Amino acid sequence: MKNKQLVLGLVIFLLGSFVAAETVLLYTDSPAEGEGSAEVQGYFEDGVMEVFFDSGHIIFNGDYRSAEEEREATELFGDRPSFRLAKRSGAGLVLEVRFTYSDDQEEKTPRSVRYRFIDVQKEKDISSGSIDIAQVPREDTSKDTVIVQRMGALVGRRVLKDY
Repeated sequence: MKNKQLVLGLVIFLLGSFVAAETVLLYTDSPAEGEGSAEVQGYFEDGVMEVFFDSGHIIFNGDYRSAEEEREATELFGDRPSFRLAKRSGAGLVLEVRFTYSDDQEEKTPRSVRYRFIDVQKEKDISSGSIDIAQVPREDTSKDTVIVQRMGALVGRRVLKDY
């Protein structure tokens, strides 16, 4: 009886190691400041994370940094903060996202996003591109938050298609 339990436990352990999911760091960078931009980023990340979770990946978000903070950190340490954070946290993949906003200070919805999906170990781009807000499916009743969440899901689907 004990031998059967030991063998069963070993088989379950080995099967679990074969179906291990990739761990992904979602690193969001925005030139906008303030509470509204962080809220928008949160909705975007919800869309991305839902797509990744549904496909069996482990995904978590990292720091929010401005372009200036990113540049200073890169100059100081020699590599991008997203890579340092991914390496510290054990993520094998990084999805870097950068928002672009209109010149209107009141506008909280990004006009577009640029993204890069990177293999941390190989330091190689897997996928990159951009999505304009006009490419996101809309309905007449869609709130800005829903549109931004859909934008995140669209980025997630495109990245995983290339992976």
